[in-house]
Amino acid sequence: MITSSRRFLRVCGGMVVPTLLVGCPSDSTSPATSEGSSDTGSIDASTSSSTSLDPDTSTTTIDPTMTTTVDPDSSSSAPAESSSSDTGFVGCGDGDVDGDELCDGDNLDGRDCQSEDFVDGMLACNPDCTLDTSGCNYACGDGNVQGDEQCEGSDFEGADCISLGFDGGDLDCAADCTFIDTGCENYICGDAIVAGPEVCDGAQLEDEDCVSQGFDSGTLGCGADCTTFDVSGCFVCGDGIINGTEVCDGVALGGETCVSLGTDGGVLTCANDCTFDVSECVGCGNGDQDPGEACDLNDFGGVSCVDLGFDGGQPTCTSACEIVADSCAGLHTFCSTPNAAIGPGAGALTVSTIPVAGLAGLVLDVDVLVDATHTAVGDLVLDVRHVETDLTVALADSQCGVGDNINATFDQAASAPPACVGTPVISGAVQPTGNLDSYVGAVGPGNGTWELSVLDQNANNGGSLAQWCVAVTTGSTLRSNVLQCGNSGLDISTLIPDGVDLNVVVSCTPDADTQAILITRSGAFNGPELQAYVEDGGIVLTEYSITDNVFNAVFNEAVPADGGQIGSCTDIAPTVEQFSPGDPFWDANDFVAIQLFESGCGASNIIDYPGVVSLAGWSANQVSIGYRDDGPGRVWLTEFDWSDGQGGNYAYTEQLMGSMIVTGD
Repeated sequence: MITSSRRFLRVCGGMVVPTLLVGCPSDSTSPATSEGSSDTGSIDASTSSSTSLDPDTSTTTIDPTMTTTVDPDSSSSAPAESSSSDTGFVGCGDGDVDGDELCDGDNLDGRDCQSEDFVDGMLACNPDCTLDTSGCNYACGDGNVQGDEQCEGSDFEGADCISLGFDGGDLDCAADCTFIDTGCENYICGDAIVAGPEVCDGAQLEDEDCVSQGFDSGTLGCGADCTTFDVSGCFVCGDGIINGTEVCDGVALGGETCVSLGTDGGVLTCANDCTFDVSECVGCGNGDQDPGEACDLNDFGGVSCVDLGFDGGQPTCTSACEIVADSCAGLHTFCSTPNAAIGPGAGALTVSTIPVAGLAGLVLDVDVLVDATHTAVGDLVLDVRHVETDLTVALADSQCGVGDNINATFDQAASAPPACVGTPVISGAVQPTGNLDSYVGAVGPGNGTWELSVLDQNANNGGSLAQWCVAVTTGSTLRSNVLQCGNSGLDISTLIPDGVDLNVVVSCTPDADTQAILITRSGAFNGPELQAYVEDGGIVLTEYSITDNVFNAVFNEAVPADGGQIGSCTDIAPTVEQFSPGDPFWDANDFVAIQLFESGCGASNIIDYPGVVSLAGWSANQVSIGYRDDGPGRVWLTEFDWSDGQGGNYAYTEQLMGSMIVTGD
């Protein structure tokens, strides 16, 4: 170790000697350096004139084991192995890329413009050892957001419609790498348009209702900010308070009794769905055959058509709880006694009609009975016509000459035409001039208007039409299976009329054994297969929210998709309003009017469906039940939630749908 008091070691002639402001003989540099020099280890002579050195007090100790080499070109002494710069500084500016430096001077550490995701150009280094890319070039479309670009493809550098000041929407990038904000939106609560975070807007509830929100009934509204629903008008059945569409709740019956509901008495209760339970009421209309009643809705007390002397089928119960056998399979005779004049007068025409209703199945045979007086029946032409199908059959045409009177049954199965002997000259069972079997399979069950016309061709003779009858024999040609297409909370077998033997099969593929297919809202049917089935005489029943799809598939129509909910979702047939009261369906089934709050709900108003016969609905301009035929087949449009289960008094709904299952065109 060397200690020195302002002394320096110098190398002189190969000797290491202590020196004090003295240079070696070979030094070319004067020990007195120029003013301003900052060389370490030198003293400016001009500033040291007042400095004295006492040789007696100045000591120099040299470690004999240490060798010191002095660079003759340096004015400072240091060990030879030192890597210090002339200034002793290490960092940005020393030419080496150290630490977190990206570059240092001309040292770019192997980087260039391309490595920094530019196209080309000249990369440089900033004084703070960061990269200077100002000389690099970039191009829109290279996938990197650079320079004044706002975006590249789907890279928006974190920007979106909201960061640009909109409420939401979709931001896009133009070909020149600038934003396209035409897809951005500002949501305005109150414009009746549901957008962005809105779940509703005004009356637009997006098909939501109180039931979908977990309530039992009521009227759903939209919240003030359009992001929530207003459920203040929704209610829960079971709270003991009659709210919304509820007619009762628990013991709260709203003042109603069995008598006020049209029965004779008994105990009225409230069902779990807050509709009246009249099962304990006594009297016609409660669905139970009580003492003194022949039947009640669909309860016939075990009496069948066979018991009534027919071949089979299903009897009908009137609103007075009386059994009508017109719907049974067998012979049904309908008569009229017009006592109308026949002639005299050439060209005189006598017409009489008979309305027929309530028949079920298919026509197997038609006979016509005529009781008339007339002098010279050879003057007459007798025809019978089924008005709805406009199908006419000739019974007699200028037969039996001058013989008088007719009292005969025109029967296609008779052995011969009139014998034209005796009086009445046409009598007994005789073959008609035309073919009465033309009605078999052509007029459905035979319901409708039958018309007899008698034309007198001679002015000299006259007479009277006392009575005539049309005798229709119906038969059951039911196929063996009823298909359930889709999920159903209702046991489909409960819809099959009493005494009718049909099997329930879960399938959406009808075949030759399918009497009817009931398609629920979840049914996945095949359109062409369903269309072919109907054209072959099949029967289809629809349900809530799928009626439009079935109708379009079968009839090649394009009715619009279902709209908002109509009705009160009680699962009951919406017979609030009756349409087509003269239709054979209403001849076979009594119309029972209910209130709107008692009705099932649907999503389609079928009033504008082309070719549909409307039968019942929620109001005068909202139809829920109807039908349309396609050849011998029929599609029953039953647009209500019947598959959800039995709500309230379901017996009447079972009766109507049971009639549809066994009745086609």
